[in-house]
Amino acid sequence: MKEIGLLIFAILVSIISINAQDSFKKEVAWMGLDFTEAKLLTSADFTDPVAIKNNLLVSWNNIILKESEKFDVAGFFGIETLSYDLETVKERNQSIDPDKLVVDNSPEKFEIQKVESIISQYPKSTGIGLVFIVESFNKPDATGTFWATFFNRETLEIISTKKLVGEPSGVSIRNFWANSIFKAMKSNGNKK
Repeated sequence: MKEIGLLIFAILVSIISINAQDSFKKEVAWMGLDFTEAKLLTSADFTDPVAIKNNLLVSWNNIILKESEKFDVAGFFGIETLSYDLETVKERNQSIDPDKLVVDNSPEKFEIQKVESIISQYPKSTGIGLVFIVESFNKPDATGTFWATFFNRETLEIISTKKLVGEPSGVSIRNFWANSIFKAMKSNGNKK
């Protein structure tokens, strides 16, 4: 009898623990795609860094809003209530030096410290944010690499971050890399 009681207690503790782990996902603001430290490979594939900065970075962020049924952020990440707040990312992406955006050699891979450093530069606000920190769009390797990062907007403390990779596909440069974003989101595996 004592063993059954301990088993029930262990199950209850596990259920409470699982629910507590995702309790931050009740209300989340989608912050967008932050390209401030991203590298796009190569200059033969990304031929106009100024146009990329001024047009495509905006377009890749906007497609998530315009095609929200496909880019189901809430569904892919198990979020109950999703709002959108892209102002910080828009401002940050506009500060990018286009000459440093496109490279021909593979850059160093991000570590968690890089993600922490990027989040520490965000203005403080309220609630929980989810941002995709873009590490790279790598045409030779046919991968887009992102850090899906949940953070407390008041303290800028990272709650959870996960490296996701998506394979690009499609005809135009916008759609080619938008599909990489979609596949990375889908790979998170929460959507039923």
